[in-house]
Amino acid sequence: MVRAIKLELTPSGTYYNASQGAFITVTGVTRTQLAPVYVDSITRVPSGIMLTWTSVPGGTYRVAFIGNLADTNWANVNPDISADGQTISWTDPTAQAASQRFYRVFEIR
Repeated sequence: MVRAIKLELTPSGTYYNASQGAFITVTGVTRTQLAPVYVDSITRVPSGIMLTWTSVPGGTYRVAFIGNLADTNWANVNPDISADGQTISWTDPTAQAASQRFYRVFEIR
């Protein structure tokens, strides 16, 4: 499940306001073959949106996206990525044309 959160500051206190969650079902690959990866940073750069995460050297990763939280079909935005170090940065050049985008990164095991 993926949810957005927003820090709300009110006169009576501060709290995180979480959105309704969106669930994903991956088909064609068993659950034990895909492991979710925590994305360390998401940055807007001139060429698109850059995601950075900690990787295992020699590991293989896949990035998927949806355009809004009502979507149920996640689209792969690239071929699988092979890690040659302990950190990977990947840029989505198609993100400039989108008003919003939600990403998931998986390690393929």
